[in-house]
Amino acid sequence: MILIIDSITNGSGGYKRHLSEILKYSEYDFCKFKKIIVWGPNQLLNLLPSNQKIIKRTHLLLNIGVLGFFLFNLFFKKRYFNKDYDCIYSPSGSFTLNLHPYVSMSRNMLMFDEVEQKRFGISIQRVKLKYIYYVNKKSFENSDGLIFLSNYAKNKINNLLNLDLTNQRIINHGISNNFQKEPSIQKDLYEFNYFNPYKLLYISHIFPYKHHLNVIKAIQQVQLDGYNIHFTIIGNSFSKSLSSKIESEIKDSDKIVWIQDVPINVIRDYFHKCNAFIFASTCENMPNTLIEAMSSGLPILSSNFDPMKEFLEDGGVYFNPLSSNSIYNSIKELIDNKKLREKLSNKSYSLSKKYSWKKCAEETFNFLHEIALIHKQKSNQ
Repeated sequence: MILIIDSITNGSGGYKRHLSEILKYSEYDFCKFKKIIVWGPNQLLNLLPSNQKIIKRTHLLLNIGVLGFFLFNLFFKKRYFNKDYDCIYSPSGSFTLNLHPYVSMSRNMLMFDEVEQKRFGISIQRVKLKYIYYVNKKSFENSDGLIFLSNYAKNKINNLLNLDLTNQRIINHGISNNFQKEPSIQKDLYEFNYFNPYKLLYISHIFPYKHHLNVIKAIQQVQLDGYNIHFTIIGNSFSKSLSSKIESEIKDSDKIVWIQDVPINVIRDYFHKCNAFIFASTCENMPNTLIEAMSSGLPILSSNFDPMKEFLEDGGVYFNPLSSNSIYNSIKELIDNKKLREKLSNKSYSLSKKYSWKKCAEETFNFLHEIALIHKQKSNQ
């Protein structure tokens, strides 16, 4: 059997990681496809593993930007894809051609949440989200199989769209083994001082639904209370106005820092050198950085919005990310209680072991193979 993977968009970091990780297992026995043809721009293809099964293909138009992508999609994609294949897989959820069977994936919840979209105001980003909504809608409704990353995403999107419930599967993303670090021995609060502060970390790009400003205000209040706490934000700017507000808010502080352009292979070091992790998002499909923090053995402060509890369960202190006072109270609750930190870090670390890229790859390839067989049986009837 032959599998085509439609990865003609560069995609997000999570998208690239998912594709790269599952393809590492393409030569395992559970992958029944004898050939996997991956279409995409060179920038993405160069990040993917190579082996005898994987065939990487690109086109000039896929390497010249957004206009090239649209032209390829309109005039060339069907010609190149409509050849010898048994299944097409779209991990970006953007495949809309009338070629079957194909399996689509739901990756992003923003386009299905109007409340969260309003946080972007009148902007190009909001127009883009609306466009992606219609692309996803068409891709999902016409697919032969659909993959969700969480129960929350499956339930919410099925309530919004007219989907075939038969061939849907929840397949969680995995987590790289190099994030794993057993929980450290928790220290009493008095052991931290100005030169050795309690280090709190938030890894997330700057978007309105990530609520960085509310977290910063809460941290500042905790610091005013006399706590030796240092806060680090890791993430790139995707909102000029929001980024300007953050820069203005932290410009006079040496205890709150914002670092951009951190390579993905360095992210792990920040997890392993901090004392606790905070996650303040109000819109997620599967919160990858939250799972990474769990695997890093950290005490975790988390948004109480779905689907965070689906993954973290009772392994964290929850807060309302829309309220800096709620965040403030949760931070104090955590750092004041050594036994609580100890309990939560062990619990979340244990929960993180459920997620692996091998498991994700096996479930994904098995589902794709299953859809290919179903289509073949129908065609032979």
